[in-house]
Amino acid sequence: MEESDKLIALMPVHDLLTLVNHAGYEDSAIPALLSRACLPPELLLNPKSFVDPAQVWTLLSYVGYELNDELYGTGSRKVGFGTTELVLTKAMRARTLGEAMDVIPSAINLVFPDIKFSVKRRLNELHFSMWFPEPCTEAQQIYLELSCFPYHSIFRWLTGAELEVLRFRTARSRPSSATHLLAVFDRNLLFEGDGVDVVYSRDVESLPIRKLNLDDWRTDTYQIFNGDLVRHKNRFSASRLQIHVENALNNGISSQELIASSAAMSVATLRRKLSQERVSFRELRDKIFRERCHGYLQAGLTIEDIAFRLGYTDASSFRRAFRRVFGHSPAQYRHRLG
Repeated sequence: MEESDKLIALMPVHDLLTLVNHAGYEDSAIPALLSRACLPPELLLNPKSFVDPAQVWTLLSYVGYELNDELYGTGSRKVGFGTTELVLTKAMRARTLGEAMDVIPSAINLVFPDIKFSVKRRLNELHFSMWFPEPCTEAQQIYLELSCFPYHSIFRWLTGAELEVLRFRTARSRPSSATHLLAVFDRNLLFEGDGVDVVYSRDVESLPIRKLNLDDWRTDTYQIFNGDLVRHKNRFSASRLQIHVENALNNGISSQELIASSAAMSVATLRRKLSQERVSFRELRDKIFRERCHGYLQAGLTIEDIAFRLGYTDASSFRRAFRRVFGHSPAQYRHRLG
């Protein structure tokens, strides 16, 4: 198979295994589960590999149906498969997307245990947020991230519009892996607080709701989601790729393998395409490192906090990297800044 024809492997197997295990499936039962879902039995064998989002959609749809639980075991009680359809019947009666986005949280908060939804207006922005009460488990946070895609697709289905995402925020505890599927949004990704927050322009509030057939919502929203994947895969010309790499590095993602995967290519192809632009991955990484360190030091952050934000396990590792890039220590550089 040519690399251009490969599936876009964006979701870490580790995250999917975490959610499936939390739903009650032991590792020994997963091959049989994959077989029942008509997916390759070896799909989740390597925890360090990635899975195509379309396969994630298929697997979790089957898990939800088999368990009769749309929360995949992340709630204190089950939410019967088909509950979202009941919520949609109310949203479809709204006149505009703004009204529908208000209806959906109010309806879901009545039937979904634990998880909370809200829509807030802040200046020219519209925030669609989801969270679990503290402490939120890793499986619950993964569920929240994954849930953003069907809801975003539902909003697009209701209006027939593209609906640009301005920003996406996920929990501060997730910077090492959260970019996996979220890269499809191709927007600024923030790691702070808890839960998730999808930010749109308030202009989308006035978009009218179309007359639609409720029976079509699953098929139509999946096609919308799949179209986003295709566009994400096809947007990487060499110059566009460099921007994508810089955005990922700016969002705290330093894994070359993960960034290559999010661009639907191998590490070797990533290096070759960057080389055609006369730049290397290391040069881009050091450039972003310099820019972020300069900003954080100017803002007065501690060395420990900067190390955490940049994905280092400890301050000593960060100091070594800083000295390699800048030629002197963070303390010396901060002193030079005055």
